[in-house]
Amino acid sequence: MEFKEFIGYILILTYCAINIVLGGIGIAIIMFINKRLIQSSTLKKILAIVTGIVIVMGSRYSLSILYVAIFLYGTSSAPELLSLVSTSIPMIVFSLLFTVLGGYIAGKIAHQNEIMYGLVTGVGVLVISYLPKLIGNPNLNLYLILELAVSFIAATLGGYFAFIHRKQLQEKLIVKGEIQ
Repeated sequence: MEFKEFIGYILILTYCAINIVLGGIGIAIIMFINKRLIQSSTLKKILAIVTGIVIVMGSRYSLSILYVAIFLYGTSSAPELLSLVSTSIPMIVFSLLFTVLGGYIAGKIAHQNEIMYGLVTGVGVLVISYLPKLIGNPNLNLYLILELAVSFIAATLGGYFAFIHRKQLQEKLIVKGEIQ
């Protein structure tokens, strides 16, 4: 490994670390604001959806940079890298996991209608991440249709997990006698 290539790796990893730290600070600020809002506040509802979308998009972006840095750095040109990153199995799996996480967090912040907030987060992620693909390439292929459907379902599944978690917590509180 040449010194120039080593510096490239260090810069990419530093960039990812900065993104992760800034994303964590942003989420902490959002959670701080969230704690001070009234439950039925419109801002809280919007904040839940925006937080879910930011988590999904930020984690996908950081993960794709890390993937390129670790596995593909210096091996291909930019268009080939984009194709390799978007079609690799680990990237697809982690992208779906982050989409479930974004729907879950949106539902947890909302504290009500968790499945709907996961669904709306999925719609937001679809609009932000896939609309440019549809505009750039109006021909829908089977891979893109499958990716759209699975991503949408993953965010809704995250909202469903938040709903199940809230119900389990309520049942524990009812058993303890803290909620009538």
